[in-house]
Amino acid sequence: MISIRSATMADAQGIRAIRNAAARESLALWTSREHSPSQARAWLEPAVSRGTALVAVEEGDGDPADGRIVGFAVATPWRDYEGYARTVEDSIYLSPAAQGHGLGGRLLGSLIQASQRAGDRTMIAAIEAGNAVSIRLHERHGFTVVGTIPQAGEKLGRVLDLTLMSRPLAGR
Repeated sequence: MISIRSATMADAQGIRAIRNAAARESLALWTSREHSPSQARAWLEPAVSRGTALVAVEEGDGDPADGRIVGFAVATPWRDYEGYARTVEDSIYLSPAAQGHGLGGRLLGSLIQASQRAGDRTMIAAIEAGNAVSIRLHERHGFTVVGTIPQAGEKLGRVLDLTLMSRPLAGR
């Protein structure tokens, strides 16, 4: 059974393993730089503090807190300027074995709720334009495409377009 819970700093290394695999192997994360253990903790801490970091845990026979992390979701500030303080960007990553079973949707739904509790107003998704699965996932959760930036980046020898999606989290 897989449960979703708030992440703690003790989860940093499990999250790091999934994030680093995406950095090495996928087009979902537009960097090939892997996090060191200290970088992983520094990256995770702000989202843990504000309650917008979640983990999906495959429970074993013992305490759910001791289960294996098979996915994570975080909402982090979209931009550093204070005018964007209530706008966040979501990131959802799953281990390969956890993909295709609805876990991404469960994580995204839970992350939206966590961001609403944190007082966020808008959630942004920045998705490699060819990632139809992620675009459909976000559409199912109320995101709309607000634009595509052609040739916005590159990775693994490919030039990539970036689709931007947005979802309101609070009323105006």
